[in-house]
Amino acid sequence: MRDRTLVMVLVFPVIFFLILAGLVWVPRIWLNPEYDFVYSFDQGCDTFELKNTKIQEIDRCGGSLDQNKPDLYYYNVDSKDNEKIDLENANELSLLDQEKSPDGFVLKKDNNNSVFGGGSSNNLYLQGKGGSLSIDTPEEHKYGQLVFLGWVKK
Repeated sequence: MRDRTLVMVLVFPVIFFLILAGLVWVPRIWLNPEYDFVYSFDQGCDTFELKNTKIQEIDRCGGSLDQNKPDLYYYNVDSKDNEKIDLENANELSLLDQEKSPDGFVLKKDNNNSVFGGGSSNNLYLQGKGGSLSIDTPEEHKYGQLVFLGWVKK
């Protein structure tokens, strides 16, 4: 009887962990977003916005757009890679002006504010189909404000 109790005390936590891990990680197997996207990070005065499927630079402070031009990024969902692109290359793409991709994903940001006043970070993730996938944020923009520009048409 004592051996059975010892086995139950050791086996049940392992089984519980495996069930919990399965509930968290198994749904990610079926999360396969199909649409690449273009995004940037707000630089204060200078930013980008999508108008009529084309990206335009916006200067909200009346200065020169060339002084502190924000970076544009193309995220490839197949290779899970961020590629820095220029405005000309970005405007060769045909972008969808909608928050949700045709396959049901939304780009979100997770603003983690430090309890001890150490700032915040922008962790990006694609959310859809009952789960979410983390996106590697370029290191120089960990603390910037996300500007989602559009999904790349197929």
